[in-house]
Amino acid sequence: MKPELLDENFLDFEWINVPEVKNSEIQIEEKTKVLIVIKDTDLTPNAKILLSKILQAIGIDLATEAVLSLLSGTENINVAQIAHQKNPLFLLAMGLEASQLSLQVEYKQNIPFTMGKNKYLFTYDLSSLENNVEFKKALWAALKSL
Repeated sequence: MKPELLDENFLDFEWINVPEVKNSEIQIEEKTKVLIVIKDTDLTPNAKILLSKILQAIGIDLATEAVLSLLSGTENINVAQIAHQKNPLFLLAMGLEASQLSLQVEYKQNIPFTMGKNKYLFTYDLSSLENNVEFKKALWAALKSL
């Protein structure tokens, strides 16, 4: 089912699978503070723990205040339409390019930026963060600046 906000000015896109809510569209609720988008191959048991710790460090509960979205292979989504459901929203893209999120922006890794009322941060994929202390430090510095 497509959201009501789609009209001829928006591009149609394929809805993505969200953990625990298979084959459904992303629903941003009032309590949602963060939308996290990662590659589906990057979500290992250890990565879930790391992701939970990252969010806890900035006061976000992964289970109740975040929506975790998984992209497979060459899949793309339109995060602007999803983020439109609730303002303000923080979008954390891990191991992805802006084009995969249907964004045409210039960005630097671990440098947060704002578009409208929403904040965006592109960072390393979870497996790289698991294995590299310098990457973790760079992400932590970026999160503290929010």
